[in-house]
Amino acid sequence: GSPTITLENRNSDDDTLLLYGQTAYILVNFQEPVTTNFYSDNATPLDSFSSLVSAGDINLDNATGTITSQMSPYPSDNKTIWRGIFKPTNNMEVDNNTITLDASWYDQVGNPGTSVTTSNFEVETLRPTVSSFTFSVTDNTTFTNSDNIDFPALKPGDNATLTLVFSEVVTNFSSDDDITADNVTLATMISSNNIIWTGIFTPTDNISELNNTLTLADGYTDIAGNTGTGTSAKWSVDNATSNYVVDTGGAAVSSFSPANNVCIPITDNITVTFNFPMYNSIATSTSDTNCAGNIRVSDNFSDNSSCVRMSFPVRSNANKTFTLDPVDNLSYDTTYKIIVTTEAKSALGNNLSDQYESSFTTSPFPSSSVSGLFMAVGSDGKILRSTDNGSSWDIATSCQFSTNLYGITFGNNTFVGVGENGNIVRSTDNGSSFDNVTSPIETNLYGITFGNNTFVGVGSGGKIVRSTDNGSSWDNATSPIGTYLNGVTFGN
Repeated sequence: GSPTITLENRNSDDDTLLLYGQTAYILVNFQEPVTTNFYSDNATPLDSFSSLVSAGDINLDNATGTITSQMSPYPSDNKTIWRGIFKPTNNMEVDNNTITLDASWYDQVGNPGTSVTTSNFEVETLRPTVSSFTFSVTDNTTFTNSDNIDFPALKPGDNATLTLVFSEVVTNFSSDDDITADNVTLATMISSNNIIWTGIFTPTDNISELNNTLTLADGYTDIAGNTGTGTSAKWSVDNATSNYVVDTGGAAVSSFSPANNVCIPITDNITVTFNFPMYNSIATSTSDTNCAGNIRVSDNFSDNSSCVRMSFPVRSNANKTFTLDPVDNLSYDTTYKIIVTTEAKSALGNNLSDQYESSFTTSPFPSSSVSGLFMAVGSDGKILRSTDNGSSWDIATSCQFSTNLYGITFGNNTFVGVGENGNIVRSTDNGSSFDNVTSPIETNLYGITFGNNTFVGVGSGGKIVRSTDNGSSWDNATSPIGTYLNGVTFGN
């Protein structure tokens, strides 16, 4: 009997249509075994098109695609049914396709074969795409970052229009399900032709966020069923920027330095960090000690009349951090309060919704020189002092540290302590106050000693650090090992 050739979709029940990502079996049934003259090695490169004739007995002249695996008996011990895999060419729309078995084969006794052709099938592998996906802010509000780059922005009362244009009619698209909109409310997008879709979005209240995007997910389909891929919306002004800024009153103080109830030396600065860039009007008392500005530092807010006079705040961290440097040293053994008022404004001009406060103390007045002075350090940064040869002990200073301290030594009228995460502290006033010193490492230091006008510290990972300027600055020394060093001493 005559052979048959059929196409069987491997991904769906529809053998008459091949979509993007689908392949099909080519099945040739010869009714009886054929000779080895049946040339099945006709796989062609994936970029071949139907206009190119592949080698062998399978003719793809009228088929938009390639055979991606050699035709072989199916099952393997059966010489009657042969099977291969056909892959349609991507990004094509061709209604009429057939695959032909040419009459170039022979049966086992040498009789020439007959030619047969598959039923017609459609190749529809052109996926839907996004032609444009843009948004525009109705009031043209922008945010300028510290690098003087403009971004679209939304403040209270603003709204924006989102426009999505597909390459063809799409189905299975819903903006409610398929578009992720950061910190805005997007109204359901509508379309009159299922190609051009529009919607309005408004910012969420009490949000201050620099990084926001509108993202279309994968999953929308064309009429044939091909699935499209997602993308992010672009600002219509430059058709390149995907990010937009939302500032509707969510700016807040994220940290103070010093932190609440921490003790600091009288020479330290005060730093306030916000969670969002702030307006240039951040100010403090700079001309005199009268309380002014939206960041105030005082030891007496009961009458709100006297504040610490500061230099003008120095901005950093993309206008989120402001450092205040007292014109004169702070007073010893004094409790101060930092107040950030609601007059502080975010970059888009929104006042803080709350007032923020934090307190700190300063170190006590340095003690006079004493003999028989001993110092001890321990967990949570505790520092103890004895002035009677160790008979009795008290807390050395109200300025304690939060990290564990593991060792302390004395030299050139300076106490130096070391501890967790490479922390180094020093005191030049008989332990009445200690300052943090910049460390060259971030691993634990367990031991410290002094000799020949040099402080030397050791710790985990074989780390060794040294200072030749009374502990003011430190550098790494070369260590021959990478294991723990727990102690160090000096000997002539």
